[in-house]
Amino acid sequence: LSANVTSAPHSPSSNGLAEQTIGQLAADTRALLLMSGISRRHWDMAMWKAANQRNKLATQKVMSADGTVATWVTPTELFLRKQPDLSKEGIFGAPCRVLKQGPELTKQGKFGSRTMRGRVLGWAGDGVQIN
Repeated sequence: LSANVTSAPHSPSSNGLAEQTIGQLAADTRALLLMSGISRRHWDMAMWKAANQRNKLATQKVMSADGTVATWVTPTELFLRKQPDLSKEGIFGAPCRVLKQGPELTKQGKFGSRTMRGRVLGWAGDGVQIN
């Protein structure tokens, strides 16, 4: 026998930890978008960046046998059992230049600009996602 347990509508208190985490991610996402000047339509990339950064921050204490804090670990370390890779961490919304290709490059002529301005949104696969 299984009971269908539901929660009352508009009652976030029934799952406090999840609601708190979502609220923190939303606040981090809002801050990233406002500070970078990136459009709100890129909220998904900002939230991905916020979650990725939270997973790489030392947030959990590991206690030693005598009860003192031995070290701090990240959620990534707890889940994957290895240090997080911080080599590709960049600033969300950082200005950058992108090399033009194809027709955009040829229509500028010989002495026209070969790059265009962009903003770094994050890593996607083997490359950088640019706005």
